[in-house]
Parts: sequence; structure tokens; C-alpha cells
Amino acid sequence: MSLRLRLTLITTVVLAVVLAIFGAGVYVLLDHNLRSRVDATLTKRSGAIVRAMRVSPDVAVVQGLGFVPPNLYIQVVGPNGDVVARSEALGQERLPVDTRVVGMAHGGQRAFTRDMSVKGIAFRVRSQTLFDQFGEPVGTVMIAASLQDVLDTLSRLRSLLLLAGLAGIALAAALGWRTARTALRPVEDIGAAAVRIGETGDLSERVPSGRADELGRLGDAFNTMLDRLQGAQTALSRTLELQRRFVDDASHELRTPLTIMRGNLELVARDPNLAPEERTAALRDAIEESERMTRLVDDLLALARVDAGVAIHPERVSLGTLIREVAGTTRARAGGRTVSVTPDTGDATVLGSQGLLRRLLENLTDNAIKYTGPDGAISLSLGREGPDVLVRVTDDGIGMSANELARAFERFWRSDASRERPGSGLGLAIARAIADAHGGTIEAVSRPGAGTTFTLRLPAAPADGTEAPPVVPAATIARER
Repeated sequence: MSLRLRLTLITTVVLAVVLAIFGAGVYVLLDHNLRSRVDATLTKRSGAIVRAMRVSPDVAVVQGLGFVPPNLYIQVVGPNGDVVARSEALGQERLPVDTRVVGMAHGGQRAFTRDMSVKGIAFRVRSQTLFDQFGEPVGTVMIAASLQDVLDTLSRLRSLLLLAGLAGIALAAALGWRTARTALRPVEDIGAAAVRIGETGDLSERVPSGRADELGRLGDAFNTMLDRLQGAQTALSRTLELQRRFVDDASHELRTPLTIMRGNLELVARDPNLAPEERTAALRDAIEESERMTRLVDDLLALARVDAGVAIHPERVSLGTLIREVAGTTRARAGGRTVSVTPDTGDATVLGSQGLLRRLLENLTDNAIKYTGPDGAISLSLGREGPDVLVRVTDDGIGMSANELARAFERFWRSDASRERPGSGLGLAIARAIADAHGGTIEAVSRPGAGTTFTLRLPAAPADGTEAPPVVPAATIARER
């Protein structure tokens, strides 16, 4: 049974019960009022008749005095239960006499009223003790009034209530069905959308919204859920595409050093008479390629941790100290390039992993070394901007075009000018992942022939020394060194 049908049936049954109770109440109230009016008439007339019959026990004489209307019937019962007199309106009929009526002439109950039936005709009968001139009970006078008018009125009322009730129930069923259909339309829309999504897998489906009631909020919640599912599906598709590209690029990048290593080792193994200088050169090339492959695998493991989304344990990191340390290690491998920290603006503290932040800065300085001439200059600077700490790494190298700059942070991407230089194309991607993991950003500004500036923006640590929670989840993170 559908929910719409159940709601309609419940509404109809409830209304039917209410109408039945209302109809029964009206019927009982009218029946009571009509009988009370008959009883009042009988009581009023019976008193006058009893007083008149003390003077003349002749029923015909009493009726002639006008005490008894034509629609009332009189019957006098003696002490022994015999009918001693009756009005002409009764004809040959008589009102039923029982022991209760007979006992009234012997000091029993003075008066009572009840219903009687004479040949299928209903009467309301009042029985009252009849006294003689000396106040002694000598019998019982019974005064009856037909209830036919009352019963006819009640019968018409029953028919009217039945017809009105049936019409009301039918109208309630129709209105209930329509109301349930209108009220449940959002639920049906949600169900239909769910079926379509299940059949087609299209998460762009949406249900109509805009209602201000609970069902409207249900529709809005369903649409919000679809938005999130669609976003998750898009993110999953993007992740799968990145994973595919990652595997393809990694395979390609690993194939080259492995091929070179294999060729050199096969050369040494195949020719035992190889000249010592050629043997040394082949082994040196194999070692260099193995070192290149080690760095590449190290970067691949870092990016694997990026995609895994591990957690970091934050600590208060002095960026001023860290920058000076990175500048020192950069000078050691910079050749004739000048490496400076300018201007030395003091210190700034952030919350994060010192090892990860060191790797980020080293990746930026390594990139600067690769693309700066032997007599070039590299500078690191530290500053504040509002609640953030800014670290800039600037070089005066070959720079990048707008198209190259747009792809600089992509994994494995290398410009044409950089393919002759060592590297895997993962350093800047790892740097951005570390910045994201610390709630920061990293941006690049560059022009061909004018060098490049990388700007790292990180939120400053609270000045009051408040520590971060012991574990901070990170959606992207690189391997700590």
C-alpha cells in the first residue's frame, strides 16, 4: 500500500469517526429534547386530569372539559387491574397494564413515564395514581401520546446524517488524496531522481526546491547530498586521472635511468678487455643514473605520501633561523652563485613541521640554482603581511613564460629549457603540497630573462605561545627528511 493511499485512508477514517460521533450526539440530543417535550405535555395534562376526575370519574366528561387534547389517550385502571374506563380515541384497544400499574392503587409509586407499543405503534405513557374525594387511591389513570411524529423526525434526521456523512467522507477522501499527492510530490521527485541516478549514474540530477516546509528542507538536503556526491565523483575522477598520469610519468622517468644503467653494466660485463678509462666512465654513468633514480624514487615516495594524506605533528618553527640554515646549505652547492638573506628582518614563527618546511625551501633554492647562471644571484627574504608570514626566494635566472608559469607546479612537467638540466619535475609540486598541508600558499612571478620569485605565505603562530592540537590532519603532505 502506497504512502499516499495510507494517508488518504487515515484522513478518511478519522473524519468518518468524527462525523459518526457528531451525528450520534445530534441524534441523541434531538431524541432527548423531543421526548422531554412529550413528557412535559403528559405531566402537565395528567395533573389536570387527575384533579378533574376527583369530581367526575367519567372519562368522556373529562375529555369534554378540554383537559385532554385529541392526540392524547386516557385509560383508567381499577385496583384489581381491570380497565374501568377509556377515552373514545382508543376505540377497542387498550394500553398494556402490568403489576407496576396495578400497585399504584395500593400505595405504590405515585407516577412514572415509559414507552409502550400497541399493535406496532409507539406510545409515551404516563401512569399516575387516581384519588377519590377523600384522598384515597382508587386506581390509576394512564395518559398516552403517540411517538410517531418523534420517530418520523428522528428517521428523517438519520437519513440526513447518513447522506451528509457519506458526502463528507467522499469529499474528505478526494481532498485527502489530492492533499497527500501534493504534499508527497517532493518525496516522489526524490524517489524518481534516485531511480534515474541509479539507472544512469548522472549525479547532475536535482529535485525542485523552494518549499518552506519539512519536505522542502528534505529536497534541499537531497540536492546538497547530490552536490557533495558530484563533487566527490569529480574529485575521484580527477584523482584517478592524476594517478594514471602519475604511473605513466613515473614509468617513463624510471625507464630512462634504468636503460642507461643496464646499457653501461652490459657493456662492462660483455667486454672483459674494455679499456680501464672506458670501464670507469661506464660505471660512473651507472652510478650517476642510480643516484638520479634514487632521487626520483625519493620524490615519488614523497608524492605518494601527499596523495595518502598523512598527519603532521606541529611545532613552533623559527623561519628566520630556518632560512639562514637553508641559505648556508644552498651556498655549499651553488657554485659561484651568490646566495644571500636580504634583508635580514629578524624572525617570525609558524606552526608546522620543521623538516617539511626545510624541504620546501630547499626545493625552491634547488630550482633557483638550476635556472640561474654560474655568476647569478639568489636571495631569500622574510617578512610579515597582516596575520601571515611571507618568505620569498628570488633568482635572476632565465625566468619563465606565462605558459610555462601556468604549469610550473604540475607533476613531472619540465619546460623545454629545463630538460637538459638534472631533475625529475617534482620539486615544485612537492613544495606546493607542503605549503597546502600547513594551510599556506605558494605563488610564482616570472618573466623570460628576468628571473623568478617564489612567494610562500604561511599563517603566523599565535603570539601568546598557544600550541596547536597534537595532531593536525593534512590532505596533502610530503615525506619528512
